[in-house]
Parts: sequence; C-alpha cells; structure tokens
Amino acid sequence: MTSYDKYQIAHSKEIISEGAQENHIDIFLVENTNINVGVITGTVLTSTGEPVSNATVKLTTADFKDYTHATTNVVGKFTLTSIPIGSYLISATKEDYTLSNPISITVRKNKKTDIDIIIDFDPDSNKNIIFGIIKSDIAPIESAFVQLYKVEGTEEIYMGMSVTNESGQYLFINLDDGSYLTKVTKIGYFDTHSLPTAIAGKEYVPIDLLLIPDPANNGVIFGTISDSDTKEPINNAVVALYSIEDSIETLIHITKTNLDGKYLFGNIPSGKYRIKSTVQAYED
Repeated sequence: MTSYDKYQIAHSKEIISEGAQENHIDIFLVENTNINVGVITGTVLTSTGEPVSNATVKLTTADFKDYTHATTNVVGKFTLTSIPIGSYLISATKEDYTLSNPISITVRKNKKTDIDIIIDFDPDSNKNIIFGIIKSDIAPIESAFVQLYKVEGTEEIYMGMSVTNESGQYLFINLDDGSYLTKVTKIGYFDTHSLPTAIAGKEYVPIDLLLIPDPANNGVIFGTISDSDTKEPINNAVVALYSIEDSIETLIHITKTNLDGKYLFGNIPSGKYRIKSTVQAYED
C-alpha cells in the first residue's frame, strides 16, 4: 500500500508560549491537486557500469514533445518529480558522449519509477571540424561544390564533398588530426582552393573562400555510382571522364567516389563527354 499527501503541507505562524498560557492555533489545509502524478528516478551509466555525472536527462511526451529535464549528480543519479501520470520517452546525453535511444516509460499515480539509462563515450568526440562560407564579393554562393583533401607530403587524398546552402555555408565533420585543403567549383566561376591548414585536438576551423566569376562559364559533371542490383551507392569507385571529338574518346580526368558514391568533375568546357566507372578488387 502506498501513501500520498491528500492535502498540501501547511504551517502556522511563529508561536510564543509563556508559562501556562493557552495557545489556540487553527490551520486550514488546502487540498493537494497534484495527486495524479508520479516520480521518475534513475541513474545514467556507461555500458561498463560507470556512473556519468553532469549528464542531461531529457523527458518528452510519447509524441516527442519536450516536457522537462534534469542533470545527474556526482554518482549519476537524477530525479524528476511531479510528473503527471502517462507514457513518456526518456533519454540522456553529455558532451563527448552519444545520445541514448529514447526509452519508453510509464508514470503511475503516486508511484516512483526507477530506470537506468546507458550512454557511451563518442569515439568521434575528439575529432575536428572544418567549415566556412563561399562568397562572391560579399554575396554568399549557394550550391557550390566544396571538395576536401587531406595533405600528406606531396599527396592530396580526397576526403569528401559538401554543397553550400543558401547562405554559402559548408561543413566537414569527424576529421582526424592532419593537414587539409578545400577546393571549390561552381558553374560560372573560376575554380579556387585554400592553402593547407593543420588541425588537431578537437579544433573547429573556418576556411572561407572567394569565387571569381568566369566569363567562359564552364560547366560541371557530377553524379552517383551505384550497384545495379542493390541500388546502394559505391564508395571509392574509379570514375573517368572522356571527351568525345569526331567519335574519338580521350581520357581527360579521373577521380573516385566518396562515401555516398558521389563524384564531381568541375570546370568542364562546352563539348561532348562520356563517363566511365568501375571498381577494382584485389586478391592475394
């Protein structure tokens, strides 16, 4: 059997009693309207059972509307009080940790519900970010292709591609320590690139670039290489660009697809072209 406060706790004014004096004290109790509520308590832990302090615990309604939150103490404990009865979703996170999957939880009248939430250190939390804005004079350029390369000695290793938004912004995340440069292509502009920039130790580094209009207005050829059966994009596929003149094909550029199977050839003069692609496999 559980108990609850039918009335809110009330108190009298300070009483000064002297000698055999009689003190008549009346107290009027106000009915407790918060009786259809419960309490959620719990602990945020790593998968190895270590408590996580200063983690944020988020409670939402069953349809993901924000309701309330709490912060864990030094031993990973948290308490959410006066929660109306019903069904909720609860999750937890902390800087440098992954966000837990939402857990379904039911709050019952005048009951305490206890739950453990598991979060783990994010292996990418100490990685770096490169971001920036691509502009022409002072106006941002939308839909510019920004390619990222890692510089190792004299070699430039293709790492990925981003397309700028309406504000000219691009972003590359989860980058290992090292030296990087960006190359930018946009129809109607001259190609440009940044100088190599060294990043390390969870740095967020801006690289803004200015594009100059190209009166020749060369084009761009881009697309996705996919498996014909599974329709899944193919990473690291070799993509070759051929020019066609008098029915003769001439190889002019080679690149490889990114993790999403995408490729890009920029600054393409007017003319006829053909794309060819394959994936090379090796056996011992």
